Amino acid sequence: MNVDVSVKLNPSLQENLTQREDRLIFQVASDTLRESETTIPKDTGKMRESSIRAGVKGSNKNYYIGSYTSYASRVWDFPDNTHWTTPGTNNRWFERVWKEKGTKITKNAVERNKL
Repeated sequence: MNVDVSVKLNPSLQENLTQREDRLIFQVASDTLRESETTIPKDTGKMRESSIRAGVKGSNKNYYIGSYTSYASRVWDFPDNTHWTTPGTNNRWFERVWKEKGTKITKNAVERNKL
């Protein structure tokens, strides 16, 4: 048995849902950045500082976070056994935080953006 369902939403409700979806995605990116702050390598502090200062970039449900120094991509790919100068820091910081806390980050963002 196949069932096709089509729902036409009131335009104002559709706009409201679109805005909420956008805020939810922004919130997930913001919370991921915030949770990553202490795991971003901090030798001189420039890479961590550039990430936090830049914040979440983008718009319209297309947001991203990053580390904006010329060397961040090299540090991102350092091996797991790297001796980090700051305890608790690591490679692939955003990815690691997302794997560990992504479900909680998403759940909290949804709770804060309920109808």
